[in-house]
Amino acid sequence: MKRRLAVIGIAAIAFVVGLNALVWFLPETPDQNFHPVCTPSTIATADANIKCANEAELVQRRDNCAHGTQPCFGVDTDGWDTDVLGYGKCRSTKNQSCTPAPFRFATIEYKSDGPGIALRWQHEQVQAIKNEIRSLNRVYLVVFVHGWNHDARETPGVELPDLESICVKGSQDANLRFFKDILAKSKWELLRRGDYDRTVLGVYIGWNGGADDYFFPFSIGSRARAADRVGRSEQLADDLMALTSELQNADKSNRALIMGHSLGGRILSRFMLRASQFGNLKPLGPGVLVSTVNPAIGADEFEEYVTLPKQSELPYWINVTSKDDWATGRIFPLAASFGRILGFGRGVSDHIADIRGYLTIGHYRAFQTHRLELTHFQAPDCDPRSGTNAGAHVVGHPDPFMGRTTNWYRLDGDEKSNYRAVYFGCEPDRAIPGCGTDCSAAHYYSRLSIAEAPHKRFHQVSGSMWNLVTDENLIEGDEKHRGRYSSHTAFVQTALNRMLIELLFEN
Repeated sequence: MKRRLAVIGIAAIAFVVGLNALVWFLPETPDQNFHPVCTPSTIATADANIKCANEAELVQRRDNCAHGTQPCFGVDTDGWDTDVLGYGKCRSTKNQSCTPAPFRFATIEYKSDGPGIALRWQHEQVQAIKNEIRSLNRVYLVVFVHGWNHDARETPGVELPDLESICVKGSQDANLRFFKDILAKSKWELLRRGDYDRTVLGVYIGWNGGADDYFFPFSIGSRARAADRVGRSEQLADDLMALTSELQNADKSNRALIMGHSLGGRILSRFMLRASQFGNLKPLGPGVLVSTVNPAIGADEFEEYVTLPKQSELPYWINVTSKDDWATGRIFPLAASFGRILGFGRGVSDHIADIRGYLTIGHYRAFQTHRLELTHFQAPDCDPRSGTNAGAHVVGHPDPFMGRTTNWYRLDGDEKSNYRAVYFGCEPDRAIPGCGTDCSAAHYYSRLSIAEAPHKRFHQVSGSMWNLVTDENLIEGDEKHRGRYSSHTAFVQTALNRMLIELLFEN
């Protein structure tokens, strides 16, 4: 028996040592700039498969929908289905027509695998976007930082329908492709708010998320360390502040949403936490909302932040985590614990003796501040001949036609929860081209709570951050729209995007 145990022990040690060696020497995706601006140095060293662009051409346009010289995106009548016009959900056939939703976008990319803090590949990328903001004046800026197993690869000027873009990985990264869905939906929502002449400008923050790693589950530690180098980068901070400053200088009504998903949420969290150490809880200035979605960062990193006094009634930073998210709810704790022993989890968590290091900020109950629920509601008494509702109001529910201003984020007086209607169609009294009927529109009820039970409150809001816990209805989509994306790929969803836009433009 002792000999058998000894053999098992030696085999276990050999397995751990061997796996650590394998993880250490695994080939990784090379760090790369996928959207280089043409300069003498980039032309001399450019990859043969990647063409550089002039600075004036770095910002790509998806806004010439009428003439068709560039691919253009559209959004269906209920604000959910989005695709390239003429394809997929946006074919020009009955019940599949889409409203054109033009936008512009560009990328800023960072060297994430250097020996020290990450550096941007080219300052010209930032300068091109600043020049674009100056030329447009009225802008809604949407910045997105991608996460693990993604990068900024793209064939410029080529757009595939949603389903094809998922399958044809080499032509465009799926996160970049779905980011364009966010931009199209954002334009659609601005149109429904009556903000017709505001340009939606997207900025995709690219870094080496390990998109081509051969054994990508074992790259989580390596990519977490790379994300930390980007998040702590002074150049990233300088670039974000330069863009939001340019935005406010152009027009005080401009707004910016800065989003990060998964390890991208970790990057933005590092940036925000670093700024808070210097007493700056709103480092990007006014008119900005930071949203980290299913961020892969431990709750231990927020130990000091959660002791800060609340700075304002409304959030500057919203962290949104689905309790159903498999990546941050299961893979993160595994990588931070056993993964550290086996080698592939080194870097995921900084503190091995603290239980908060094994749970992400969104899954750690003691630091959660709110619960946000979303429920789909089918409008009753629909007249199929006119497409209108004879009486859509249901006793005990808010009026589904509350319009674009729902105040889903406000709790009045001593309220511990609220109840709001979130409507995705066009208001009955506004004739906007491309609207659906009341019957085809999507009706939802949201409930924001600061207590799980009458005498069991969540953590008090600290600093400028709300730490919201939700479920797959908000993250992946309700039963009507579920199945297209996973519960981890939360950033693409219409409901969250719609609600964040309201928070930004109503305050």
